[in-house]
Amino acid sequence: MKSNSSVYKTLPVLFGFFVMGFVDVVGIATNYVKQDFKLSDTLANLLPMTLFLWFAILSVPTGIVMTRLGRKKTVMLSMAITLLAMLIPLISYSFPMILVTFGLIGIGNTIIQVSLNPLLTNVVRGDRLTSSLTLGQFIKAIAAFLGPIIAGVAAVSFGNWKYIFLIFAAITVLSCLWLMLTHIHEEPVNQSFSSFGSSFGLLKDPVILMLFLGIVFVVGVDVGLNTTIPKFLMERCDILLEKAGLGTSLYFVARTVGSFAGAFLLIKLSGRKFFIVSMLIAIPALLILLLIGNLWGILTMVFIIGLAVANVFSIIFAAALKRKPERANEICLNFPIAEIEQRCNDFVCLDACIEDFTGYYWAPAWLFADSSASSPIVHLETSGYVYLCHVDTGVVGSIFITVTPAKPLANQSHTANSFTVDYTNLSYCSTSVKWEFGDNTFSALWAPTHTFPGSGVFHSKLIAYNLLGSDTCKFDTQILIVSQAENQENGIKIYPNPASTEVTIEFSQSTKPYSLMVFDELGRVVLESECSQKKEHIDLSGFKPGIYLFKIDTGQQVFTKKVMIK
Repeated sequence: MKSNSSVYKTLPVLFGFFVMGFVDVVGIATNYVKQDFKLSDTLANLLPMTLFLWFAILSVPTGIVMTRLGRKKTVMLSMAITLLAMLIPLISYSFPMILVTFGLIGIGNTIIQVSLNPLLTNVVRGDRLTSSLTLGQFIKAIAAFLGPIIAGVAAVSFGNWKYIFLIFAAITVLSCLWLMLTHIHEEPVNQSFSSFGSSFGLLKDPVILMLFLGIVFVVGVDVGLNTTIPKFLMERCDILLEKAGLGTSLYFVARTVGSFAGAFLLIKLSGRKFFIVSMLIAIPALLILLLIGNLWGILTMVFIIGLAVANVFSIIFAAALKRKPERANEICLNFPIAEIEQRCNDFVCLDACIEDFTGYYWAPAWLFADSSASSPIVHLETSGYVYLCHVDTGVVGSIFITVTPAKPLANQSHTANSFTVDYTNLSYCSTSVKWEFGDNTFSALWAPTHTFPGSGVFHSKLIAYNLLGSDTCKFDTQILIVSQAENQENGIKIYPNPASTEVTIEFSQSTKPYSLMVFDELGRVVLESECSQKKEHIDLSGFKPGIYLFKIDTGQQVFTKKVMIK
C-alpha cells in the first residue's frame, strides 16, 4: 500500500496553516474598526471577545464532531465558514456585520485549530511531528505578519483597508480546493465515540494538565499582544495607527523567523530543553516590555517575545499527541472556561445547569456556604477562579470572575460584654474605615474594641471608604447594666445580668405558680414556661447574644425586666 506520508499530501495540509493565521487579523482590524466607527474601548473590545469566545464554546464539541466526521472534512468545514466570514464586510460594512464577521472567523478558526493539527499526524511520521507542527506555525505566522502590512498598504494606497478580506477569501478558496483534491487516508483513532466526560477526563493525567496550561499561556500571550501592540505603541510613543500596526507585524515576523529556525532545530534538539530556554527568554522580556516607554526598546522586546514563543505551541501539542495518540481528537486548544464580571460589592449566583448534581462540588470551598449546592451564591473582592469539580474526575470546568471596582458597601457586627464591645468590619470593597461609637469617640481600626462610660443606647456609625467614595452604616449599640437595687425591685431578683449560659429568677418570699415569657429585641416570644419554685434556673444555651425582655405574670401582678445575654 502506498505510504500516506508524502510531500504532495503534506503540502496542502501545511498550507491550511496559512488560513489558520487569518484569525490574527483581529488585532489590526479591531483598531481600524474602532477608528472607522469612532468606537469606545468597551465597544471595540467586543470584536476580539466575539471572536475568541468561540474557542471556549466549541473546542471540545469540535473534537467530538471530528471523531464522527473525520479530520479532513472538519478542516474543510472550517474553511467554508472562514470564506463566508471574509465575504461579509465586502458586501455590508457596519459594526453589527463586523461583529458577525469576527464571530464566524472565531468559529472557523476554532474548528481548524482543533482539526488541522491532528490531520498533520496522518501525513507525517511521528519522528517528524514536532518539526512539522513548527513548520505549520511558521506558515501561520507568515499570514499573521502579512495581515497588518496588507491592511496598511490597502488603506494608504487604495483608501480601503478592507481589501485584506478579499485577498484572504481568495486564498481560502485555493486552500480548500487543494485539500479537497488530495486523498488522505485517516486511520480510526478510537473505536468508541468521544464524550464531554472522556474529553475532560484527559486532564486527570497530570502531564496532559500541565501541557494544557502551557497552551493556555501561549494562546493568552498571542491574543493579548496581537490586540494591544498597536494601541500600546500609539499611547506610549504617540504614533499613527498605520505605523503602530507594524508593531503587530514585527511580532509575527519574529514568530515566523523563530518557527522557521525551530522547524530545523527541533529535528536535532530535545523539545523539553528547547521549551525551557524559550520560557527563560520570553518571561523576562514580557516583564521589561511592561516597564519601558522607548519606541525601539518596546519593538526590541516585542521581537524577542515573538522569537521566544514561536515554537512553544508546537512542542506542547506534539507532546500531548505523543502522550495520548489514541485520543488525538480530544486534545483541544481550550478547556471550557466561562468568564463573568461582578462589581466588588455584588454577589453572584452560579448555576451549574446540571440536573443531577450528585458528586459535584465547587472550589475553593471557603468561598461557599455550601459547596455542594448546584446554584450557590458567591462573593469575591478580587478577581479569581471558581472551579466546578466532580469527586471522580476532579475539575470539570471553571469560571473566571472579574471583579470590577465599585463604591464600598458598609456593614458590621458587634458583641457586647458588660461595658466593652467588640466590633467587626463586614464591609465590601473598603480600603479604610472610620467608627463613630456614639459617645464622642472614634476609631480607624479595622476591628476595634471599645469600652463605653455607662449604660444606654448609643447611636453608632461605620463609614467605609475607597477611591470611588464612601458608604455609611448606622446602628445602635445597646449597653444595659442592671444594678443590684434594680434587680431586687418588687422582691424579684434576676441574676447574673449580663448572663451567658443560665439566668436565675429568685423571689424574696414564697410565691404561687407564675408564668414566664421571654421576648427578643424584635418582640418575638423565644421562651414560654410555667414556673413554681421560689428560685428558678433558666437555661440560655439556645439564645443568641442580645437584649431580652423577661415578663413574669403571677396572676396578680406583671413584672418586666431587661436582661443582656452575651
